[in-house]
Amino acid sequence: MTSIDLSTADQFAPSFAQQRLWFLEQFEPGTGVYNIPAAWRIEGPLDTAALAYALNAIVQRHEVLRTIFASGDDGPVQLVLEQVEIPVPCIAPPAGSDADAWMRGMVEQEARRPFDLATPPLLRATLLRLGPLDHVFLLTLHHIVFDGWSLGILTSELGRFYRDRCEGRATVLEELPVQYIDYAAWQREWMEGTVLERLLTHWRGQLENAPVLLELPCDRIRPAVLGQQGAIVEFTIDAPLCAGLAALARQAHTTLFSTLMSAYAVLLHRHTHQADLCIGYPVAGRSRKELEGLIGLFVNTLVLRVPVRPEQSFLSLLGEVRERLLDADAHQELPFEKLVEALRPGRHLSAAPLFQTMLSLTSVDGQRTDTGLALQGTRTTLIPNHSGTAKFDISVELVARQEAIHGALEYNTALFDHATAAALAGRFTTLLAAIVAAPAMRIDALPLLERDERQRLLLAANDTQRDFSHLPCVVAQIEAQARQAPAADAVEDGKRRLSYRELNSQANQLARWLRQLGVGPDRLVAIGMERGADMVIGMLAVLKAGGAYLPLDPGHPVQRLDDILRNAGDPVVLTHDPVAGKFAHYRGELVILDHCRGALAQLDDTDLCQRVRPDHLAYCIHTSGSSGVPKGVLVTHGGLANLVQDWNSAHARAGAERHSLWTAFGFDVSLWEWLLPLTRGAAVCMVPEEVRLDPQRYLQWLAEQHITCAYLPPHVARLLQPGAALPAHLLVGVEALNEDALHAAAGGSVVVNGYGPSEATVYATTYREALRPLARNIPIGKPIANTQAYVLDQRLQPVPPGVAGELYLAGAGLARGYLNQPDLTAEKFVPNPYGPPGSRMYRTGDLARYLQDGNLEFLGRVDLQVKLNGFRIELTEIEAALLRQDAVREAAVLLREDAGGKRLVAYVSLRPDGASPTGATLQAALALSLPHYMVPSTWVFVAALPLNASGKLDRRALATLPLPAPAPGAHVAPVTPLQQRLARLWAELLDVAQIGLHDNFFASGGHSLLLAPLTLKVKQEFGVTIPVKTIYVAQDLRSFADLLEKILAQQHPHHEL
Repeated sequence: MTSIDLSTADQFAPSFAQQRLWFLEQFEPGTGVYNIPAAWRIEGPLDTAALAYALNAIVQRHEVLRTIFASGDDGPVQLVLEQVEIPVPCIAPPAGSDADAWMRGMVEQEARRPFDLATPPLLRATLLRLGPLDHVFLLTLHHIVFDGWSLGILTSELGRFYRDRCEGRATVLEELPVQYIDYAAWQREWMEGTVLERLLTHWRGQLENAPVLLELPCDRIRPAVLGQQGAIVEFTIDAPLCAGLAALARQAHTTLFSTLMSAYAVLLHRHTHQADLCIGYPVAGRSRKELEGLIGLFVNTLVLRVPVRPEQSFLSLLGEVRERLLDADAHQELPFEKLVEALRPGRHLSAAPLFQTMLSLTSVDGQRTDTGLALQGTRTTLIPNHSGTAKFDISVELVARQEAIHGALEYNTALFDHATAAALAGRFTTLLAAIVAAPAMRIDALPLLERDERQRLLLAANDTQRDFSHLPCVVAQIEAQARQAPAADAVEDGKRRLSYRELNSQANQLARWLRQLGVGPDRLVAIGMERGADMVIGMLAVLKAGGAYLPLDPGHPVQRLDDILRNAGDPVVLTHDPVAGKFAHYRGELVILDHCRGALAQLDDTDLCQRVRPDHLAYCIHTSGSSGVPKGVLVTHGGLANLVQDWNSAHARAGAERHSLWTAFGFDVSLWEWLLPLTRGAAVCMVPEEVRLDPQRYLQWLAEQHITCAYLPPHVARLLQPGAALPAHLLVGVEALNEDALHAAAGGSVVVNGYGPSEATVYATTYREALRPLARNIPIGKPIANTQAYVLDQRLQPVPPGVAGELYLAGAGLARGYLNQPDLTAEKFVPNPYGPPGSRMYRTGDLARYLQDGNLEFLGRVDLQVKLNGFRIELTEIEAALLRQDAVREAAVLLREDAGGKRLVAYVSLRPDGASPTGATLQAALALSLPHYMVPSTWVFVAALPLNASGKLDRRALATLPLPAPAPGAHVAPVTPLQQRLARLWAELLDVAQIGLHDNFFASGGHSLLLAPLTLKVKQEFGVTIPVKTIYVAQDLRSFADLLEKILAQQHPHHEL
């Protein structure tokens, strides 16, 4: 580091923009995020000495290029040095190397190399010599002394000085009327009192209750601390489209930038579904003529708030944006730094304050903004260059040049993949073309997708056609298994074991009895029995008779059973002695199996002639209704056969198979557990009731019974540990599961994640790919055979990949509808605009999105979106983060509201053999990986999470658990010596009487300019250097003291507090 004698340098206060950039550099030093790199290819004879002279002449002319920054008592000061020499080394590629590859690497390396703001110069220049007449000129400056406008000034003056030096004459330029330090002093003098208050009043009103986060769909969860690594995607808005946009702008009496900004707002709205957007944009900040030729940081950032109504036309939005831009520009003098300081947005490290996206437009037609370099006798070409960083989540820089617009979409690589960013850029140009073609169209109707991408989502992604018509129905397949291996085990319930011959014979006899009672196609037969072989015989008999079975849970209240039977038209009821009392007052036909076994044994036990068609009913499953009244879902033989054939065609039988049956018969997953195995000659092994209720015993039972294929309910799947003995094939689903954890525990099994409501026959999509160690929920995959899945917006149009929409299902598995509920059937089963005439699709009420690899991701229920303090929150992401903690066995998160307001509540069940963390411990652990707004504030520890009858988490039961009282707001005095010393330090710095253990630095009056003095005082008091960002990670005194104690232990292990 160069030693600078500060006594020879003039010291001045920085501008507000410089002050903020200085703070950001202290906050995240050594990143290069605020580098401004430029690179030009120079072909022809180059006078390298003249180039170096020209550059140094500019440095001498503009004081800001001889400026460095140091920490003063009240923050940064800028020091203007009398003389700074800028070396321009000329470097050649190593012998034998690929010159172009070496050059590209050098360009990238130089663009990313950081500056030290206290060490001159804050400008670097390098020449790469590729040949005698071929050079690359690299120029990099720190944004604290430079902006985009300045680049045009620098290249213009560089060309003048270079030309005159080559020709041997002195360069005569008009003397600069002011220097940057004059501007900084004027700005600080002017920006106070009534001027400052007038501007602050305006902007406070504009941004009151503004959204705090742009909710663009990301490829990864937003981290607790968002890094600044970035990349760019380049795109072009061609000349014809630019001409159309310019014509539209003239028609609307506005500017091209206003038109592009309006289109960008539509793009963001369509991707986020947010009706209120905040978008940053730069203004030159050179409103005074004497500043136009001055190099320095003048650019200011404004926040444009854009309300968007999906039903309004683009022209309507354009008119509103025009007025808002005019209003913002009329109040552009307020430095962005002052705005942030005044509004005091939430202090966190996961997102930029006030806005997370920016749009800029630069025209290079004017001299001041032309970044081209003209060196006499040479031909220069600007080389695309990027620092490899990103200041925001997404920003779009547009440069109008030669009748076209060249765009660069910069994105944060911690949030987005390249493919996602490239797709977003492509949709922007698609949207612009649609706007030019139909500016009066509704915003929500403007197409975002090119025809090819639309066809891929609607057709290619749903190209699932398989011909299963040549295969027999499921009943015939089971009968075939009985003929092929009559002695093989078919059903085991712990008390009885039936061979295929016994099962088939007894089902045939009962089917004949049912036919004598009038059972046939589309006739329901209710079955109310305990779990056991009788239930399987009964269900199979109903299917053989041609009817449809309706399972009843004898554990339900009599009133609920009566309601279901009455709605079903009082069908035949099959039961047996253990539960026959539940139906003692039934008015319809009641068949008690134990009372007629003798008569049944006399009937013919051969297979019956099948009467069913694919469109006939197979079963009716009742699910919970939003009104409290159960819905009977009517599923056909065609849907059932399609489910079975899809699995059997994808999973070849491997030896003797044993399938577990865990699910209650009143839930449709049971079809996969009992019917499907029987079509492939497997043994169905019922899980004993006492084992079903104990996840650990269930896993042990699977191993003891040598089960080869099993369904794992979510609460069981989450308990799996690496090394467990598991079946070869596992079906999971029902709730979102973490892929990383399941990969570690079940990586040796074939795991199928199935998704689908009862209305689509058990499941409609599956994820069958090998699990990977990814910190995400397992995708729900792709549609199964002869099934279609659509992710649509409210107008039933496909949304782009990555964007959330409602999931619709269509195809062979679609249910007929709801039993005796025609209005609900019409509401949920709607015409399919993408299928054959007369076809339908089912609206699931679930949110989903397409991933870049074509798989679907489940995002939760449409009607259960959670928002807290302006942030939209995915509860499953918090739950997944909790389940990654070693001590946590089960976890669920709810948004609860009481007299104290809304808060995130975590319900946690701990592993019995592990540690016993407190809520504060888990809170601190989550804060390392989740944004602050996703960390629960309240913790409830339970022995086990409540489950409903189907094994799903019972969130309603959770919501009834009492919450711990909120912590009182009274002052809590510091306890330890370290806490007490820190409290005195904070109180002195913040000028307050006292600081309590739970007091927040920022809530107590702290702001960004006090962070550097804080770190200095900590160093003086404790002898350690802490990063500025520490206070953002640990904002209250207790957390800060804990963090400081760890740093002391690392840097000074023998330090005495």
